[in-house]
Amino acid sequence: MRIVVSSEDVTASRFAISPLWELTGALRVLTGDWRQRLHVAKEVKGVVVTSIADDSPLAELGLQRGDVIEQVNQKTMTTPGEVVGALNDAKNAKGQNVLILLNRNGVNQYVALSLGNQGNG
Repeated sequence: MRIVVSSEDVTASRFAISPLWELTGALRVLTGDWRQRLHVAKEVKGVVVTSIADDSPLAELGLQRGDVIEQVNQKTMTTPGEVVGALNDAKNAKGQNVLILLNRNGVNQYVALSLGNQGNG
């Protein structure tokens, strides 16, 4: 389901990310080099999605190569480990929903997902 709220795009989805540590290979710290390549403003802080499989849960959510994950559940992310940790914490909290703030081509958008009851994976 895709809902437009003002200029922000909100996507809702339910899926399992298992195992979460696999995400670290697809995420990189937003360095000066990445900023230049992606034309990301200096004030943006976050983690770059550097690769994404077409059949991955993140692709199903609409994430793309070059997206910058700025926040997970309103907490600023600066390292891949922080992103994986925040998603893992949410996954372990029964019924926890996650709100991800992305920056794509200079535009912020929210992606909402539910990780509840995903087992131990």
